[in-house]
Amino acid sequence: MTAFRSRCRGCLVGAAVGDALGAPLEFLTKPQILERYGRVTDFVPVSPGHPNAGLLPGQFTDDTKLLVAMAEALIPGQDGLIGFNEAVFVSRLVAWYKSGDLRCAGKATKAACKALLKGRSPGESGVPNSLGGGAAVRAAPLGLLYSLGNDYGPILMKECQGSTIITHKDARAVGATAAIAGAVAILKGAIQPLSAKMFLRSVSTFSAGAEGLAAEGLGESREYPDTFGAKLDRVRELLGLSTERGLHALGNGGSVMECVPAAIFAFVNSPRDFEHSLFTAVNSGGDADTLGALVGALSGAYNGIDAIPERLMAQLEDRDKLIALADALAAAAA
Repeated sequence: MTAFRSRCRGCLVGAAVGDALGAPLEFLTKPQILERYGRVTDFVPVSPGHPNAGLLPGQFTDDTKLLVAMAEALIPGQDGLIGFNEAVFVSRLVAWYKSGDLRCAGKATKAACKALLKGRSPGESGVPNSLGGGAAVRAAPLGLLYSLGNDYGPILMKECQGSTIITHKDARAVGATAAIAGAVAILKGAIQPLSAKMFLRSVSTFSAGAEGLAAEGLGESREYPDTFGAKLDRVRELLGLSTERGLHALGNGGSVMECVPAAIFAFVNSPRDFEHSLFTAVNSGGDADTLGALVGALSGAYNGIDAIPERLMAQLEDRDKLIALADALAAAAA
């Protein structure tokens, strides 16, 4: 297996592992997690009455369901065209919503699905001013397909916007999607050791460009009290702190203004250590499943699938399907 294919597999499988690890811990505080489970390093049962009750250890939430839909929308069909297929993504999104297997899906994503079912176009279905993590958490496959060099950077930026506004119609949400997609695009081919400052600078530049173009395209003229780019720049200021202190400073809530910078910090603070980055992130609580999915995708894209503990992969839902999707994306990218 080539290093590139290993990184593609690591990205998708890592995202699902992080999601499944975090699912029982979502909405809990760090002290509550310690009281109920201790420090979580394996899949654990969901407590009765929890919003994710019904999921078995190793099963993931809506976050991975959405990531799979995105991956399927990027794999070339019979026409052989490569890139984001809006029609395929919308069909997968609607089919998932109609199945009823929503697994604690976000409000904006559900609202967008309802709008699509009522006949709204993908350009009109997104919820304005929505900052939930549902768009950013499905962005990793975009980064596997494209690089930031040559002519691909502008294409990736455009597809980050097009895929985001179907559910989250906000320039800051687009910037967050671009941050994850851009980070994965860099990490899948990055040499080791990683230069944290150069990596963060590249991600910030790409994300800010996408956020600015989206604001212009969406006609957002009002001044936000804080842009996503400004929030992402905070990650660089916190370098040198422990992962726990950095996550506390950035926040671990469901808004992309928190979960995306926090995930990038958790990864970049220990880029070669998949387990430390991921376990520290999910054990912080909050939006633990989304945070875990994002950290798992980033670390998996950099370290490859061999960095993921076998005990976790063995129990992971749909592992073989995720590996097949990763291989298909690797072939398309090549």
